[in-house]
Amino acid sequence: MKRRHPRPLIAGSALFLLVTALANADDRVDYRKDGKTPSATGQIVSEDVNGIKMKVGVGKELVIPVQDIVKVAYEMPGAVRLDYSKIAGMEEKRDFAKALEEYKTLPPRMASATDPARRHVQYRIVMLKAALGEPDAAEALADFLKKNPNSWQYSAVAKQLASLQLNKGQYDEAAKTVEALARTEGLAKDLKQQADLLLIDIQFQGGRYADVASRIKGALASLPPDDPQRPKLEIYQIGSDAREAAIDETVKKLEGVIARTEDRSLKALAYNTLGDCYVMKGLAQDAKFAYLWVDAVYNQDRQEHVKALERLAKLFDADPLKDEGRAQYFRDKAARAR
Repeated sequence: MKRRHPRPLIAGSALFLLVTALANADDRVDYRKDGKTPSATGQIVSEDVNGIKMKVGVGKELVIPVQDIVKVAYEMPGAVRLDYSKIAGMEEKRDFAKALEEYKTLPPRMASATDPARRHVQYRIVMLKAALGEPDAAEALADFLKKNPNSWQYSAVAKQLASLQLNKGQYDEAAKTVEALARTEGLAKDLKQQADLLLIDIQFQGGRYADVASRIKGALASLPPDDPQRPKLEIYQIGSDAREAAIDETVKKLEGVIARTEDRSLKALAYNTLGDCYVMKGLAQDAKFAYLWVDAVYNQDRQEHVKALERLAKLFDADPLKDEGRAQYFRDKAARAR
């Protein structure tokens, strides 16, 4: 008698669940909140340069500021969604070259996808080009900015472009990129302040200490005593004064700031500024440890964390700490953190 084999219920159930998931696929956003990284699923109903608004239930909406966004997965056509998930996994494993080549295959297959989904794939492409140092990376980033001036990805792309320009010693170009970000129509106050601080940082790196001092002086004169921007500007002021001061004096001032504040973002800025001052004085080993404090402990502020990682990569790119493997490690880590 012919034996009848039972149907593969487990495999069939898994297939059913997969098809159901694809049919009811939602947008998903991973974001930072209270030191954790929760996920929200639902429908992204609007987005702009300041962040994303999601419908996460009946009558419920969630607004996620751009600085808190970690990762976004848009609803996409079924097969593309599966491939996108696989490619995102390659990024997590730091296989950036393979991920870039796979991302490039997606746009021709996304005719039925939404504009935000297509834009996001292009965003991942240009950011990976930058991470890999592709020859056309700067051009690709600039083109994205031109075509997507009100996207939530705009600030990350602008900062990445400015970083590439800084690495090439193009301080004026980097300043123009960040100035354009600061002038973005509708940009939230805190994001504009971040851009203003980044512009000060660029001028500091370019050795334009007189310009930095003048900009800080003008900003401090216009701010009320309790403005949260004031302590940050005061830290930059210590950094701009360091060129004429003894390093021990500068270290004492910055370590005093670190000891007095409970604000982890301020501690990160102070440590990064301390590292910059050590670099200014030719003390690479001391600078390394200052930046590592930000990477290992005070990494909650994304902008300061990325800054520390980029500074570490730059340190290991040159003597006396030259180490190509460690330099690439910190470049890759900065690309993931941005």
